[in-house]
Amino acid sequence: MVIVSLASTLFAASARDLKTKEVERIIWLPVCFLYVIHLVCDPGNLNIFFLINVLFYGIIQECFFARLYGKADCHAFFVCGIMLIMLKHDLTICFLHMTISFLILIAVQFLRGNIDRTFKLKRPVAFIPYISLSFVIVYLFCCV
Repeated sequence: MVIVSLASTLFAASARDLKTKEVERIIWLPVCFLYVIHLVCDPGNLNIFFLINVLFYGIIQECFFARLYGKADCHAFFVCGIMLIMLKHDLTICFLHMTISFLILIAVQFLRGNIDRTFKLKRPVAFIPYISLSFVIVYLFCCV
């Protein structure tokens, strides 16, 4: 149920990001609420490993990576990261997810001619669809 909620949230956020290039914070609340319910109902997931990884990943996203891309992108990475950590993966898989997202973005934008000589995007693009696609890839290869 939680993975379905995450998939729905990522789909809605991707659609919103593609249309307006802005995603409101409220879109992330349902999946976060379900994470809390899942952890309360299955306290076996709630351990020091989980808490340290979630806190560390959240701090990195909000304090460091928020400067590289938008807050909504940070939130998307964070909810995906929580899911990966709930599935007993460490931060290496979370950072693999981020790397794959950037590689797909770079490849697609390079083919579209949207990267300038300084390797920056000429025009801003929606990043959450790339985050969503890379989460599917990581989930299929690492979690199934």
